[in-house]
Amino acid sequence: MVRCAGTSGRPIEAVVGAESTHVPAGLRRTRPCDVLPVVGDAIREAGIRAGDYVVIAQCAQARNGALVVALIRGQEATLKRSDREPGLITRRAENPAGSPLH
Repeated sequence: MVRCAGTSGRPIEAVVGAESTHVPAGLRRTRPCDVLPVVGDAIREAGIRAGDYVVIAQCAQARNGALVVALIRGQEATLKRSDREPGLITRRAENPAGSPLH
């Protein structure tokens, strides 16, 4: 499990642990998944609040508009919305107080 989701878009340390939790069959995917506890309000406009859990499927490339776990320097993690434009990928907060990552 990776623990992430910074307050107002600020990243926090990504911690990989051996914790496990039951994920209902309807939320599981064929790809490996992580269950992430949400800390803070960086993604609140997407209806995800502090204390919620998100199920994130691992993939090589996120589709445009998907919620992603953005790793920063491989050590910090935050939940962001991924937007693609030619030559530019932006990870933006779902909170007006948050700042985008380019």
